[in-house]
Amino acid sequence: MESRDALVRAAAVIGVSFETDLLAEVVGLGPAEVLDRLAASDQVLFLDVSSGRFPDEDAHGELYASLRPSERARLHQQVAGVLIGWSREGRDVDPVEVARHLAAGGGDSRAAGFFLSAVGRAMDAREYGEAERLCDQAATALRAVPDADPLRAEIAIALGTARLAGGSLRSAQEAFKAAVVPARRSSRADLVARAALGLGAGASGFEVPLVDRTQLDLLEEALVGLPDSELSLRAQVLARLSVAASLVEHVDRRTTYVTEAVALARAAGDDTALGGALAAQCDVLAGPEHTDLRLRLADEIVELARAAGARESELLGRRHRLLALAEAGDLAGVDAEIRDFGALSAALGQPLHAWYVPLWRGMRALMCGRVEECRAFIDDAARIGSGIGSRNAELLTLTLRWCLLSETCDRVGLSAFAEEVGIADEPAVWAGVALGLIAAETGHHSEARTRLDSIAPRLASAPRDSEWLPMLTQIAELIGHLGDHPVAGWAYEALLPFTDRFVVEGIGAADRGSVHRPLGLLAAALGNTGRAAEHFAAAADLHREIGAPLLVARTHRDWGVSLGDRRALEQAAADYAQLGLSARLEEVRTRLGLDPAPGSREGSCFVLEGDTWMLTFQGRTVRLRDAKGMRDLARLLAAPGQPVPAVELASTGTRAVRRTAPEDQLHREGDLGEVLDATARAAYRNRLSQLDTEISEAEEYGDDERGARAKAERDLLVDQLSAAYGLGGRPRRAGDPAERARTAVTARIRFTIRRIEQAHPELGRHLRLSVRTGTLCTYEPDSPTAWTLD
Repeated sequence: MESRDALVRAAAVIGVSFETDLLAEVVGLGPAEVLDRLAASDQVLFLDVSSGRFPDEDAHGELYASLRPSERARLHQQVAGVLIGWSREGRDVDPVEVARHLAAGGGDSRAAGFFLSAVGRAMDAREYGEAERLCDQAATALRAVPDADPLRAEIAIALGTARLAGGSLRSAQEAFKAAVVPARRSSRADLVARAALGLGAGASGFEVPLVDRTQLDLLEEALVGLPDSELSLRAQVLARLSVAASLVEHVDRRTTYVTEAVALARAAGDDTALGGALAAQCDVLAGPEHTDLRLRLADEIVELARAAGARESELLGRRHRLLALAEAGDLAGVDAEIRDFGALSAALGQPLHAWYVPLWRGMRALMCGRVEECRAFIDDAARIGSGIGSRNAELLTLTLRWCLLSETCDRVGLSAFAEEVGIADEPAVWAGVALGLIAAETGHHSEARTRLDSIAPRLASAPRDSEWLPMLTQIAELIGHLGDHPVAGWAYEALLPFTDRFVVEGIGAADRGSVHRPLGLLAAALGNTGRAAEHFAAAADLHREIGAPLLVARTHRDWGVSLGDRRALEQAAADYAQLGLSARLEEVRTRLGLDPAPGSREGSCFVLEGDTWMLTFQGRTVRLRDAKGMRDLARLLAAPGQPVPAVELASTGTRAVRRTAPEDQLHREGDLGEVLDATARAAYRNRLSQLDTEISEAEEYGDDERGARAKAERDLLVDQLSAAYGLGGRPRRAGDPAERARTAVTARIRFTIRRIEQAHPELGRHLRLSVRTGTLCTYEPDSPTAWTLD
């Protein structure tokens, strides 16, 4: 009887389900004898002998709990021993089962080792969350185990790798940093190296932090500690050093790192390490002189990765190949790479790579003038990138958004973007150029010129890296806004050798087109109209040839504006009309001295149709119910730049409207305090100061119309301020009609703009930035906007 009960207890330790041959080896009997004894057992009701399981899980749990702790531990160790033996014989054994029995049997480092084996299986199956849980179980199994620092470091590295694959960059980096402490305690430079490599998004190096002192120090520490015989790992560390030191070390030093890395990887015969070293070489050779070489290197990376089955390395190679193809103007090749990268990324299922495809599709959509499609792709890329904490995704989607705003002439959006972009403290030359161009695009030409003046002495020493060609193109566009600048001659000569290149922002964030276009802008600024026209004609032909209609339109516009060429402007108008880009079309038609295009309700409309307002802006139309705030805005839009007293707005719009919104609630009469409180007085003083500056700038640039508008508003403000103060300069008290009108009109306009912004974010943002409220209300857009109002 005892032997039969022992069989049932051993089966309970194995689990709810058990294999007869495993139970037989645990108790030292043959399978047939085990079946006979179980069939005769008094406890046979606990289990189904034929299926090898306990049908009642509660009964199984009770039986397992009734075992003495020492017996349970002994049996778990026996089960683990049998499973380990089977594994050595080549039988397929679940490492989680082995680890579970080892841990339940008292725990030792072997349990953690088997949990780590299970992590590898989970990663292969793309079960990244399960891999993280298994790492936690491995760490738990080691808590009471002394002298296990190497294994603790291995577990932390595996945890970082699982988190990275699951799309959590920051928490992955925390795990890699945690691995360093036990790695150092065990004097394992190889583990320090693997932890350091993890900080750059793992062995592939898909997102390497720059100017990261912790990462650089760890890489250098690992390099010193690794023996010369560690060819592959030394190659990986050197390659990563060359990338991580991009903004720290001179390019010659980085070249030394990567040259040695390639040599070591080839000597080791490690194709994966070689692919990483060649990718690092592409980073070092990022300038426009080396496009063809980088394309050949990228081809080799992809071939090596495919042979080795290294999918992440293949993705990295395809990323480099796409960038080189874009610089060469091979858009058919770019589209093929986007397709192949997307398929491979989907198969791998890691968010770290997933945001690139919508980014690149957004780039391509913008080149073709598909604005809404581009905007949707930007949102997708930003959402995925933000979810994993990718700094690359943040920067590249911002870059594409900037180019979208520029190409659609959205100066209101650009003004908001200028406040959002976080590069004001960036010391690199490219950042100063970008900020200068944004200032010029938003009409702040004095600021733009000042920024260009301040960075001009540093331009010649700027590194010839991936930012160099876009930076010079932005300088050309900036000078196109300013008209001329002493740096134009230098920039022209610097760009001239690269007429066969296309300008690509970042890692394919945006394509600014052929180098011929910025050369045309610079030649025009230098007064060489014949050469400028040749460059513009060449750029237009190339853009047409690759199928980039928006770049064709932009080239014709730049051609017409910089050279005063009416025919080019007319062609630009036709281009923008065909693309449906109303803002750009109206801008070009204004330069041509033409009225708004027929049917320009498709442009910018603010029209009352019955009890509903039709609002159209940047190609999108919404409808909102009638309200006084809508009528106030229509009145202001009809007179851009002209201050309208709030009293006048309050007295208009007598037609009955539904009055359900707080915008229509007027203050009751009575003493409401000072007409101008301290905040309002400060706002008035600030506006007067701004107007004085505007008047001075207008006089300096001979802009009589702008100066007249500013002077008129200043005179009205002074009159209103005089009316707001009593004898001795004391503030008047509220309660008079003018103050009630100011309060009510301000409230309802602001409320209405919020309504509009919920329905049409672009128009709402435009109005929020362009409409000023108070005793005087004004619509002052950054650039002329033609509105259809009836």
